[in-house]
Amino acid sequence: MITGSRLRNRRWPLITSAVLVISWLAYSFLWNPVVHHKTGWVQPADIWGTYRAAHYIGWGDVGDIYTRGTGFITFPGVLLVLAPLAILTDHLGLSESYPRAMAHPSAWPILGPVSILIGLLPLFAFDALAEHLGVTHRVRIVLCWCQMILLWPVLVIWGHPEDAIAIGFAVYGLIAAWKKQWVKGGWLFAAALLFQPLVVLFFPIVLAIYPDARRRIRWVVQAVLPSAVLLAIPIIGSWNETTYALVKQPTFPSVNHPTPLLFLAPVIGRFRPSTGVAYVHVGTLHEFLSGTLMTGGNIVAPGLGRLAALAVAVLVGLWVWSRRPSENVTLWLCALVLGVWCVLEPVMTPYYAWPFLALVVLSAGLNSPGRLAVTFGAALFITLWTEHFFRPWVWWGPTVLAVGLALYCARPVPVSKAQETRPEAARL
Repeated sequence: MITGSRLRNRRWPLITSAVLVISWLAYSFLWNPVVHHKTGWVQPADIWGTYRAAHYIGWGDVGDIYTRGTGFITFPGVLLVLAPLAILTDHLGLSESYPRAMAHPSAWPILGPVSILIGLLPLFAFDALAEHLGVTHRVRIVLCWCQMILLWPVLVIWGHPEDAIAIGFAVYGLIAAWKKQWVKGGWLFAAALLFQPLVVLFFPIVLAIYPDARRRIRWVVQAVLPSAVLLAIPIIGSWNETTYALVKQPTFPSVNHPTPLLFLAPVIGRFRPSTGVAYVHVGTLHEFLSGTLMTGGNIVAPGLGRLAALAVAVLVGLWVWSRRPSENVTLWLCALVLGVWCVLEPVMTPYYAWPFLALVVLSAGLNSPGRLAVTFGAALFITLWTEHFFRPWVWWGPTVLAVGLALYCARPVPVSKAQETRPEAARL
């Protein structure tokens, strides 16, 4: 039960959540009329493809949720959340920005708030983790505002609440593991995996925290089983489409941001030019996607980079298992693994960096205010820089340098120094 004291303890995540929602309302419904003096609501393009996939569940056609027209390539947890809403708007006959973008889709005033609200989970998870690690109340307030700013583009501009939900559940699962709440932690990571397979990078580190092999095996089964059951239907019903979306993970260099590692990504297809999209907003002020779709381009699979990131996660997990580091060191290592994943991606989209940015800023909260400020500055630079389009080295080089700077400034300080500067923030 949520008591008054618990609500008061989370009042700053509640406040920052309210600010995020209000700013989204202003941006989505007023930005174009007030700033650009033109009609139309600002809508993230990706959310409409996800919403169309949710319709398949509402129609009872679970096997086709990975049909290529939706562009949905993650695990289907978010579709279960949005399916009742899809049934409602379908029943009411409300219009959607799919397959053609619309200036005023009548489903947006319903879908928009829901997509934002469900994505607020990590703000509460991050504050709970900061409290668990002994961060002072004042620094927790600062972290709440920092995390809200970093989360804003993920939800408002890009429309990916599933990433936010997955990281939120994963953070709660990490807290449960540290508290030796083994069963609870397993179910929390099961919920995280249902929304985003990226959380697999946490698995080797979390498994290293568990005390014995039998408990680790039980945890893996518990964490993987719900996703396996849910994916069984589309795998059996639409093998080609499902494996294409989940195994090959198609990405588009001509639409997103190719990095110098693009040569490692095999070409798996080519998308045809399309005239079905009038315009969609990608990035803060960009309206470029329709022109890109007109020209077409290659489709590549980023598997090699992601396998390399998973290998790094396994090595980090083995180190955690052998050394048994403190909780703040373990948190920083989680951020490190996510940073490696960002660096090794052959094709990047700005919201990919958010999980790393969120954890590295949270880890920096255990250090001095100066290091927290520099880390957040680097995170904010990455957030803004990656929204722009440059040549691969110009885009990727500063991004990698900023990732390294953030990790360096957020690295755990020696226990003795932490106790001398802020005893309550240094918890082993």
